[in-house]
Amino acid sequence: MVIRALATLLVITFYSSGLLAEDSSEFSVKTISTKIPVPPKPIQLISPPHKSEVTPGILTFIWEQTTFVPSAKVQLTVEKLDENKKYVMRTKHSQKQMHCNPGNYRWRVTGVDNPTHESRWRSFNVIGYKSRGMASIPNEKIGLKKKTKPLPSPQ
Repeated sequence: MVIRALATLLVITFYSSGLLAEDSSEFSVKTISTKIPVPPKPIQLISPPHKSEVTPGILTFIWEQTTFVPSAKVQLTVEKLDENKKYVMRTKHSQKQMHCNPGNYRWRVTGVDNPTHESRWRSFNVIGYKSRGMASIPNEKIGLKKKTKPLPSPQ
């Protein structure tokens, strides 16, 4: 589906047979109609932002369809660059959720019926959780006994 705009060109031609004589002038009006192709505006990606860092889990991909009919099908493509994997999902909505593990990703949205209606590629990085070491694990879980200090004696 190519979106087109109707342009109307009005041509007025002035003919004169004498100098400034009102009754000797003739006017001709011509209307020419033509269809001029209007390129679709790109789909605007909103979230996750370009070059952002996010935590692992369920991410909501959000975009805005600009020139397209709001109910048209679009295709969300998410690529995990570290593992050379591609995930493709179709929807009629302007958002979609997907679980993402740590790694480098890029994503875009394209029209299903009109593949030329597309967004630019955007990248983001899912960062892993930083280890807090043994201090975050209770002693009982790893088999250590709790150390207790004796209470000070009253004087």
